[in-house]
Amino acid sequence: LVVYVDDLKLAGPEGNLVEGWKMLRSLLNIEPETDLGMYLGCTLRKGESRLKDGTRVSTMTYDMESFLEQCIERYKEVAGKDVVLKNVATPSLPEDTKQHPARAPSSSSKDIYKCPWCSCTFAGRGCNSPSEHAKGTEEPADPSSEVRGELAPHAASILMKLLYAARIARFDLLRSINNLARNITKWSSKDDARLHHLLCYVQSSKSKKMVGWVGDDLSKLSIDIYADADFAGCEDSLRSTSGAHMVIQGKHTRFPVAGASKRQGCVSHSTPE
Repeated sequence: LVVYVDDLKLAGPEGNLVEGWKMLRSLLNIEPETDLGMYLGCTLRKGESRLKDGTRVSTMTYDMESFLEQCIERYKEVAGKDVVLKNVATPSLPEDTKQHPARAPSSSSKDIYKCPWCSCTFAGRGCNSPSEHAKGTEEPADPSSEVRGELAPHAASILMKLLYAARIARFDLLRSINNLARNITKWSSKDDARLHHLLCYVQSSKSKKMVGWVGDDLSKLSIDIYADADFAGCEDSLRSTSGAHMVIQGKHTRFPVAGASKRQGCVSHSTPE
């Protein structure tokens, strides 16, 4: 039994559910139970399907479309009702770390270091000190000099509302939301553009739904986690971002449990690290 304020969701062997509700009503005054439907902003639909090999499976669909439409309306309230959300294929704008000071090779400084990993030459003491790499190159712009974004006062409310949907059923939004959330206290016009692109993607993909299916006995299932990270993916800090996906699976079962995206706390200098 899951209880969240006044929302109750009961699961178990079908023959026991009627008795379970009867036990609850012996102590609580609650409304008649209903089939699965809207629960904490997500519409749940139980169904059946058939895999390519012919195996019949039970399915559960997590539908957040109506909630995502609320997120879009919230964005339009602060950005303007006439804002145009075009179709885009990805949740983030193109990212490039080539212009980062730590990636700038140098051959003009007297203090030259040759990186043992990439064989490039740098001014300073090498790859373990990105700030040293910038010596002899143009200093990066002061973040405080960037134009403050128009949506700065409202960014947190929009992103946190989106994050709720992402954590429940739209794991593909997690990385973009987290990247923007880190900039709430230093929101710039570039972040306005990134947020607009994210909402364009939400508008383009709001009908997509997460579906889990089960076609195996409980004894044949396992809980697995798939994890990976990009390499120096953050264009500002060159830090990597770790991603993870937890799923209950078997030969004919794939049921998503959780997704995560988190930027690492330090700069990694190699894939094993």
